[in-house]
Amino acid sequence: MNTAGPSADQVPAFRRILNLDPPGGLIDQYLETFQQKHLQINLDSAHEKGPSERLRTLHELVEGKAAHGPILIFATKPEGAVELEELASAMPPQAVLYVFAREHRKSGNPRVRVQGVPAKSSDEEFARKVGGHIFRILGQQPQGSPINPGSAPFPSEHYESEEVPTNLLAPYRGTVRTVRDGVPFDYFCDFKPEAHHLVVFGQSTVQRPSVTLPAFHRWEWSGDVNASVMVVNDPTLYLGESLEAGWWIGTPERDYAREMAEIVSALAKRLGFSAENVIFYGDSVGGYSSLHMAACLPGSKAVVDSPQIDLRQCQQHRSADAATMIALHSSSVAETPTSLVHRVDVIERFRHEERVPDFLYLQNLRDVFHVEKHYTDFKSRTLMLAEQHEWARSNAEYFEYSAWSVISGSRFFMSRHDTVQHINRIIRSSDYSSPEARHLKPTNKPTFQLKRRPGATSGYGTPLPSEGAQRNASYRKKRAIALALVIAALVTIPALILTLVLLG
Repeated sequence: MNTAGPSADQVPAFRRILNLDPPGGLIDQYLETFQQKHLQINLDSAHEKGPSERLRTLHELVEGKAAHGPILIFATKPEGAVELEELASAMPPQAVLYVFAREHRKSGNPRVRVQGVPAKSSDEEFARKVGGHIFRILGQQPQGSPINPGSAPFPSEHYESEEVPTNLLAPYRGTVRTVRDGVPFDYFCDFKPEAHHLVVFGQSTVQRPSVTLPAFHRWEWSGDVNASVMVVNDPTLYLGESLEAGWWIGTPERDYAREMAEIVSALAKRLGFSAENVIFYGDSVGGYSSLHMAACLPGSKAVVDSPQIDLRQCQQHRSADAATMIALHSSSVAETPTSLVHRVDVIERFRHEERVPDFLYLQNLRDVFHVEKHYTDFKSRTLMLAEQHEWARSNAEYFEYSAWSVISGSRFFMSRHDTVQHINRIIRSSDYSSPEARHLKPTNKPTFQLKRRPGATSGYGTPLPSEGAQRNASYRKKRAIALALVIAALVTIPALILTLVLLG
């Protein structure tokens, strides 16, 4: 076999990744944590074979297919020697293999690189060190490669005014500060002349005081999105130096989410976009604010990933209490005045605006807390709203997936690659002539779509029941309650009549 390939000092831009270990093992866990699963080559049909056999299967798969490009292969061998020569002979020529082993051994092939891990390391220490090495190897990938897509440099251009700028037409790439009645609204812009849509990225939690405001989260994704882009910074954070999240709560007198939606609307119009071509995106805190802003801008849509829905059920209850105490002057989020409850609850915002926007709700099923306290609650409450009010009827799509991080556990969001694919799909579907537009077309009835990534499970490791099964169970429960009430009435009413007769 041809063994020509990258030398030991070369770092090719790998296009695909292969894990030689059994599925679900250490390598898979770190590739998921570092959000590289989309680049993995699927050799499930050969997963029961040994490493050499799997490499031969890979060689047969990619032979003569230059499109696959350089391939990065990982394997662990916690115990014993590694048969490096056998592995090298089975590899396709465009592949480089990294082996993590307790017993270090030099390879005579520059495409097989052994990273020794001290033999006395515990299993936990071995796993941690392997993760560090994988992180380093991935980090050495050149900017613009599939593993490290990177982005254009952060722009230095800045514009500041007291009104929404009238001269920021495409192309413009820079930051803007619009000061409205003393409140600074900061946002990053990447306005593209060929774009027909505007995607607004929300702000996630910030690590104060190490992070300097304004903070523009995911501005690097701008080049991946087939639209002009804004990234917004929450002015609520300026109210307190210790605030790590503001949820765009605003003040008793100022509704910052609504004001930002007004700025977005004005800029979209000047760029030639209607509200129907505006999409708000965010995860967690950013997902919460995206639903609020989309509700405030009729026609716009929201794409959210595992967001908070009701801050009174917030896992970060201390942060939510701190934000409402500083911003709304209430003793805690639970004590938010009734007149301002729409600032701390997405569903109450829908009621306040009398609008439920079209949305795509992405949910990590392993995040059990948010599934139980926010996701399930959101689905049931929006369905109830739609049954009660015509204004609440919108087009809803739910996409459930399963993701876990070795570092942050279940509070883990969809990868950049997969998220951008969903956003670009929504952008394409905004063209109502496209077949993909079916779930976003205006309708008099609410539409409901539930999709699951194959293999998606709940945090307990078991598949969730289908939406139909959940509705059937709810119906059976309601029917049982109604039947019990009827029986109770049949027993109680005759007894009451008999009592009245006897007393009479």
